[in-house]
Amino acid sequence: MTAPDSWIRQLALVFDGSKAAVLATQVEHERAQGRVIYANAAFVDQMGYPLSEIIGRPSNMFRGPHSGSTPFARLDAALAARVPVSEAYINHRRDGQAIWIQANIHTIGATADRPTTRISIRHEITDLVAEHLQWKVSIEQGSDLVAVLDEDECIRYLSPSADATLGVAPGSLVGESVRSLVHPDDWHYVADKVDEQPIELRVRTRNGEWVWHEFDWRDMRADPLVRGIVVSAHDVTHRKALDAERLAATELSRLVSDLLPMGVWEWEIGPDRFRWSVGKQSAARLLRRNDGVPLSTLLGAAHPSDRAAVERALRGAAEPGGSCDFEFRVHDNQSDRRLLVRGETQSETDANGVERAVRVVGAILDVTKTHAAEARVAEILETVSDGYFAVDDEWHLTYVNRRSEEIWHQDRSVLLGRNLWEKYPELLGTEFERMFREAMERRSPVEGDAYLGVPDAWYQLRVYPLVGGIAVYFRDISEQKAADAEREAFLAAEQEATREAKRARELLAHAATHDALTDLPNRALLFTELAAMLDDPESAVALLFLDLDRFKVVNDSLGHIAGDELLVRVAERLVLLGGSSTLIARLGGDEFVLVTRRSEPEAVVTFAQYVVEELRVPFRVNGRDLVIAASIGIAHATPDSTPSTLLRDADAALYRAKAGGRDQVAVHDDLLRAEANERLELETELRTAIGGHELVLYYQPIIRVRDRAPVGSEALVRWNNPRRGLLQPDSFIGLAEETGLVNRLGEWALGEASRQIVAWRGRPGVPTGRIVWVNVSGRQLQTHVSLADTVGRIMSWYGLAPGELGVEVTESVLMREPELAQRELEKLRALGVPFAIDDFGTGYSSLSYLQRFRPDVLKIDQSFIAGVNESETRHIVQSIIDVSHAVNASVTAEGVERGEQLRILLNLGCDNASGYLLGRPSPAEASIAAEPAFVMGDGPAKVVDGAVAERGLRGR
Repeated sequence: MTAPDSWIRQLALVFDGSKAAVLATQVEHERAQGRVIYANAAFVDQMGYPLSEIIGRPSNMFRGPHSGSTPFARLDAALAARVPVSEAYINHRRDGQAIWIQANIHTIGATADRPTTRISIRHEITDLVAEHLQWKVSIEQGSDLVAVLDEDECIRYLSPSADATLGVAPGSLVGESVRSLVHPDDWHYVADKVDEQPIELRVRTRNGEWVWHEFDWRDMRADPLVRGIVVSAHDVTHRKALDAERLAATELSRLVSDLLPMGVWEWEIGPDRFRWSVGKQSAARLLRRNDGVPLSTLLGAAHPSDRAAVERALRGAAEPGGSCDFEFRVHDNQSDRRLLVRGETQSETDANGVERAVRVVGAILDVTKTHAAEARVAEILETVSDGYFAVDDEWHLTYVNRRSEEIWHQDRSVLLGRNLWEKYPELLGTEFERMFREAMERRSPVEGDAYLGVPDAWYQLRVYPLVGGIAVYFRDISEQKAADAEREAFLAAEQEATREAKRARELLAHAATHDALTDLPNRALLFTELAAMLDDPESAVALLFLDLDRFKVVNDSLGHIAGDELLVRVAERLVLLGGSSTLIARLGGDEFVLVTRRSEPEAVVTFAQYVVEELRVPFRVNGRDLVIAASIGIAHATPDSTPSTLLRDADAALYRAKAGGRDQVAVHDDLLRAEANERLELETELRTAIGGHELVLYYQPIIRVRDRAPVGSEALVRWNNPRRGLLQPDSFIGLAEETGLVNRLGEWALGEASRQIVAWRGRPGVPTGRIVWVNVSGRQLQTHVSLADTVGRIMSWYGLAPGELGVEVTESVLMREPELAQRELEKLRALGVPFAIDDFGTGYSSLSYLQRFRPDVLKIDQSFIAGVNESETRHIVQSIIDVSHAVNASVTAEGVERGEQLRILLNLGCDNASGYLLGRPSPAEASIAAEPAFVMGDGPAKVVDGAVAERGLRGR
């Protein structure tokens, strides 16, 4: 089912102006990959493809070597169930850059005026993924115990710190229930105080000791990069000895976490259904249900004084193009809880072109904590091990924490409001003063170590600009070597993460320009480098297009793994042969390109022949020696050459090398260019001929040898070319097979022969029971459309009876794809269509294959008939006849041109024959008129060499 223009216009009307990237695909069935029917401008900008390269292509075109399969497996499963799905995965832009995508996908079922459609609303989250990477590094290097739990309380991840804190290897607990770590008497706190954080629980170490840990957690099951509950814990057994700075960092992290969005929400206007996705457990108290509650439930959760304003804001958003942005108080036990709600309206256009709002979607933010942030930060600052003070832009002390009082041995009441330099003049002229003034003047953080003579100590300083002043953290580092080492380790981890990210970018860039199997430059890089070489007017450039001969045999016999290994070995050898001065690339499959700057044509040919000769040396693959040959086409650059034209000319030369017997070198020249142009013109004319009325079938009669009765004819295609005259099959069948036109030509021949069979029915002089044989190309057996289905459809269309139409297949075609051929022949036999093996004796079939295929007719190649008067050849023909009769097949001898041949065939027991002696190929009407009217006499017919005797045999 093809997407109608009206449906695509509706998609464009809804999404063309969207800032989010939108992609719509049409799917045939649940598990099918969709094909793109619509993409908006934001999607085009996001992926870097022009719209013309997107529409009609499969939706998986944006996946690449680094996309992975797990997220797409989850995605396919959800889409098959026809449920909305949100998933994160990697796509690759047109320039090869890998980006993270968060996609929300909806499936719209098929109706009378539209197909089944999947609409994907996409946002790039590459920066968010980078943040998660940094977050993971922090976890991996930190001392806190961090775990990720699934919904069944099982441990999916445990940070490396478990080794130091619990004495167990993190991987040994993955898959275990978290209850196995918690003291049985403490577990009830988890259920009773699920909304209270933190909770103190006893945790078992490897030696069986129970130690107290303080637990925090975040529900991140909706986060596509986490999909679990993140639990963090730190040892509080010796609270007084805890590193207060680490506790302060944990509190600050919790403060930031509390300020994150609580979730996303959706209000369907028509049915009045309100849904949301809660991001934190604390938000669960707002609304107890999430199964599509009416708007009144939300209003009931608002403070009575705010309900009218909330309702006005939401009702105002229920119009096309609307939005809402309001803050309200929650009506619960915490009277000071405040929520910030933002949303935008989504609209649809009905069949009458009227736009209406259908839903409002947005985010909910808990802003209660912002009002208490200052107090929380002050509380944290009182617990850190660093001294902390702040000054205004006049250098007056505005805040001093408890640790600073201890270091300075002075109460903050006598410090606040005092000028820093007047209170501590010993700081003037020191590193302290320089760092303080630098942070104040440049408004940027400053860090470093500074020495103070009294009390003879080194301090670590971190100075940060504030609004209207600076803040200073200072710590005595004389006894803090361990803390320094920990920070250095964390810094090293950050630097390593940065280096890894850089290496990842470099790998992505390399993957976009190099072949994944051989690591040689790919087509894109080849064209870039080749264009630069062609731009140099002083440089001679020659391109060698190399193709491995009969490489398919390796894949078919040894498997694709061995084939890939052979390609790698070939690439390695080519690099050695070409040296640093030769550009070597892989185009794909078994095709390679070598670009050299050798100026002399003879030197290029010598180099190419050297490469061909060296490739004949066996390759060692999986413990066995493989011998492979190669053909090379050479093209020399001209002043007007481009990478595309140079590759095209080399490809034409390669075709000449293969046509000449393979394992050799051919050079592109003016003659080859003319031949290529001629082939292109002939191909264009052939495409027109198949669709027009230039093709015609000639029919050559087939007679029964024993009584000379006509039993059928062979349909042979001819081409009445308006410019070239009547062309024989040898002039265009090979071209048709190369270009794939042979499938259309073959189907035309079957249809035309069937039409002629119907036209001959009941005609005077046309014997009944005759069969028209049509030759079938090997490509017709290899196409995705069943040959037997095509024949059956044509027979049904023309009303042919079984036995009126037969098909001929050459022996070599059957041997190329024996399993496929046998399946098709069995289906033809079920239709009652006779089957003949043509050119028998010229291939390499065995008796077992004859028994397997069970042909109705074996046609002896005319090369045997030409020498049938010789004893050795006559014995071969006799053997073929005997074998054919043994498998219940009749025999037709082709190419009978002399009476002596017909006589010998009669004596050998041959069933049927054809050839110029018995009738030349001619148009349908002429073939009927020219068929010999043989009359049998009392005795056997007498045949003399070169003519038919008068007695018992009349005809031309």
